[in-house]
Amino acid sequence: MRKTVAASLVLLTAGVLSVTAASAYEDYESEDCAYRVHNVSYNDVLNIRAWPSPRSRIVGYIPPKGEEIELIRTKGRWGLIVYDGVQGWSYMGYLREYCY
Repeated sequence: MRKTVAASLVLLTAGVLSVTAASAYEDYESEDCAYRVHNVSYNDVLNIRAWPSPRSRIVGYIPPKGEEIELIRTKGRWGLIVYDGVQGWSYMGYLREYCY
């Protein structure tokens, strides 16, 4: 009986953790819309980071007039994006959606 209860608790806990982890990300899918850089100075760049954190390693850059940025998913105020073949995280406050 104890093994059955313990196994049930493990499965219940695993289910709760998987729901929590899945809900932390919001997938985004749009065929006619993309993103462009917004409010980045002409002599600056928008960083693409390895993880959704301002302390994370920089893996690429987007110029201040960068367009055709694909948003894959969001986590809080960060977006997992693809720009010019580089995938990583950028702060969504500097990205604006446009549809064509």
